[in-house]
Amino acid sequence: AEFMEHDEKHLPIDIRLLGALAEK
Repeated sequence: AEFMEHDEKHLPIDIRLLGALAEK
């Protein structure tokens, strides 16, 4: 369960970073 929680927090961060890079 802890692993999943950590993944969920990293997922949104990665998606946001990817979106910013794609916009550039």
